[in-house]
Amino acid sequence: MAARQNALSELARFWLEGRHGCFTRESVPVPVRYGQSDLDFMAIRADGTKIQIPTGAEVGPCLIVECKDEHDFDPAGANFGKHLLGDVEALGDGLFVPADHPHKVAFTMLKQQHFDVATRIFGTSEFDRVFVVHALADRGESSSVDEHIEMMTT
Repeated sequence: MAARQNALSELARFWLEGRHGCFTRESVPVPVRYGQSDLDFMAIRADGTKIQIPTGAEVGPCLIVECKDEHDFDPAGANFGKHLLGDVEALGDGLFVPADHPHKVAFTMLKQQHFDVATRIFGTSEFDRVFVVHALADRGESSSVDEHIEMMTT
């Protein structure tokens, strides 16, 4: 579990609080097999309306937010997108990757445990997941940066 938030997380949180009037809760603990994980932060818009994010998509009013720099998971930054898409693929058409799924979900708060904690706190399973990714480099892999964004916003 994160002892402190990274700068990207702080910027996203301040933007949601200051511009959209969201209430936030940081570093929400999530017990997972063999240890602890967390949700970087949870946010709910006080007036209950949707939030337009910079891509133009509307999300919320309940959000769980994960902020990552490509170097958080991979020091060279070369495999971040591949792991991100692998986690999304394991999600399939479901709301979460089941706890007994053979795919090891690396960092994306898509595990069943993350979903269950957010559902308990929000009191509903109607929430959006927002990934704020800094410095996602296109290194000539099978997917471009635009394809990563397209996959995560549809």
